[in-house]
This record gives sequence, structure tokens and C-alpha cells, in this order.
Amino acid sequence: MARLKRIAGGGVIEAASRALGEPYPSVLLARRGDVVAVRVRIRNDEIDSLGIVDDSGAQVVTTNVDGLIDAPLESATHAWGVG
Repeated sequence: MARLKRIAGGGVIEAASRALGEPYPSVLLARRGDVVAVRVRIRNDEIDSLGIVDDSGAQVVTTNVDGLIDAPLESATHAWGVG
């Protein structure tokens, strides 16, 4: 994480905002294929992780130590449009 903060000038949220622009004012505006940030538990820590809104538009697909997981869109903390 320290390397990301040094290279990107911040954490995951800041890096995504630099790459994708300003996030939506509400995560509920995210649509299929948009990038979102969610909090995931890795071992005993909660960290920000980027995910993609799935085809249904109601779920986010992201990663954790066990592979891919689904989370409800409402659990996202930030969302960015990609097109």
C-alpha cells in the first residue's frame, strides 16, 4: 500500500480518480461495466478494492483472497463511469 500511495499520490480511491476522473455523486448511478470501490476483508484488515458492476447492474464483482466475489452495488463507496 505504501508503494501505491507513493506512486499514485494516494490510495486506491485517489488512484482510480486520477485514472477515471471524478466519481459519480452517488454509487447508485453506476451501470453495467462501471468501476466501483468496495471495502473487502483480507485476513483481519478491511481494504478498498476496485470492482466492476455486473450485467445485472445490481452486483459488483471484485476480488479477495479466495478469488472473485459478488457484493451488492449498495456496498460500494465510490463509482466511476467508463464510457
